[in-house]
Parts: sequence; C-alpha cells; structure tokens
Amino acid sequence: MKLKPFRSRILAQAEDSLEKTSESGLVLVKDLDTHPKAKVLAIGPGTINKKGVRIKVSIKPDDIILYDPKSAKTITVDEAEFIVLKEDDIVAVVDE
Repeated sequence: MKLKPFRSRILAQAEDSLEKTSESGLVLVKDLDTHPKAKVLAIGPGTINKKGVRIKVSIKPDDIILYDPKSAKTITVDEAEFIVLKEDDIVAVVDE
C-alpha cells in the first residue's frame, strides 16, 4: 500500500521508541516531555490560502525532524509503524 499525505501533513518513521530495555531486562521509559526524532518519508502538497495560492510544506523527504509526540498519530501499514503529523507539530529539523 502506498501512502500520500494530505495537505500539510507529513508521513514519517520514528527513529526512537518511547521504551527501551536495559541489558538486565529493565524497561527504561524516556521522559515524555522530550521530542523524539523521525525521518520524513513523504510530505503533502501543502495548503491553499484564501487567495488561492498554494503554501508548500517547508521540509522535504529524508529530513530528520524533532516532533511533538502528543500530536502525532500512529498508523500501522503492512506491520510497519508510521507517524502522521501536521507541519505545525514539527519542533525542529536536525542539521547533522
């Protein structure tokens, strides 16, 4: 199945999980106030303003982003997990 984001939404794949397990088997939970990283897979075409002009999304596929985990929607397709979020929910683009 191929997914194409709508309007100014972004399809990404999270690089971090909220839980990790230590070598001894303890579950380590990240601070939920931190901003996880994700790799942008696809972007929507942008929104159209009141004058009929399209405002394109300002990031591009393959960008690494920090996002607000409270506003991201998780979807599963063919057993792979993705996140969908609005451009406004991106906190920063990581420049490595």
